[in-house]
Amino acid sequence: MRHLKIMLLSVLLMTANLQCKDVLCKVLNLCDLASNIILPVSGILLGTNLGVVNEVLNIIEDSVDCTEEADPSESDFDVEYRANASSPWQIIPVASDKVIQVGSIVAGQREKDQLTYLFNLAGQYRFLTNADYNTKVEERSEGNNGYTTGKGVHPNGNNFAVSEILTVYANPDIPFDPAKPAVELIGIKKIK
Repeated sequence: MRHLKIMLLSVLLMTANLQCKDVLCKVLNLCDLASNIILPVSGILLGTNLGVVNEVLNIIEDSVDCTEEADPSESDFDVEYRANASSPWQIIPVASDKVIQVGSIVAGQREKDQLTYLFNLAGQYRFLTNADYNTKVEERSEGNNGYTTGKGVHPNGNNFAVSEILTVYANPDIPFDPAKPAVELIGIKKIK
């Protein structure tokens, strides 16, 4: 009889735990997107191409194993410029579309896109992005769409990630051409 009571209590506890997980999963099973920017170098010469990586991650909820796959989304990508460290940052127009199409992302996985830029103006640059910038995908948290392994994240409701500073140095072999844009986006490719 005692063995039967222990077995019944075990089954009851396991069932209650599974029901609790189901309730928790109804709240937490949503995906949770975040983005990051990876700069391969901190400085280049004017007239040099540079690949900047935009990374979008579907963060797994550690407390329960029930994060769902993220639907396709869009990530914006802006470029800021300043002449030197004492100048204010300003978003500059880039000669191409700045919205990146992001496919479905399985929980715990990431999608990476390399954006290749050509710099035509010496100075300092940084890049800004956020995952699902137009909030098309329902997420557990809309407040962490920008994460970073380097510099801080700037709050603006739907946070965005900011890269470290890239310095573009004057190149004596390539004079500044005012007819060209300061920066041109010359290609976007998916990284496997």
